Amino acid sequence: MRGTNASQNQILVNSEKGERRCPLGCYVQNTDDTASKALSKVYKLPPEEQNAIAAIILEELEDERQWQEVFAESQDKLAQLAHKVRADIKAGHIKKMDIDEL
Repeated sequence: MRGTNASQNQILVNSEKGERRCPLGCYVQNTDDTASKALSKVYKLPPEEQNAIAAIILEELEDERQWQEVFAESQDKLAQLAHKVRADIKAGHIKKMDIDEL
């Protein structure tokens, strides 16, 4: 994220093409959405605060990427567990219980 120059704090709109761009040149699909509103406010902050917010966002995105990766890798294990549970139910090894019986 860049400095707080007034021309950099606006989302640029090319009405002929219907394109919207943030000050960094990224395309914005809809200026009414939450992300665009948040970015517009962030661009008005001093560079240090912009960088702090950017670091938080990047950390969250990386956490989400890692979670998706772990989740994708665990699908085989989850499928195996589901198969085992179905087999245990079919074999009569599972007893249905009410919450009061736990």
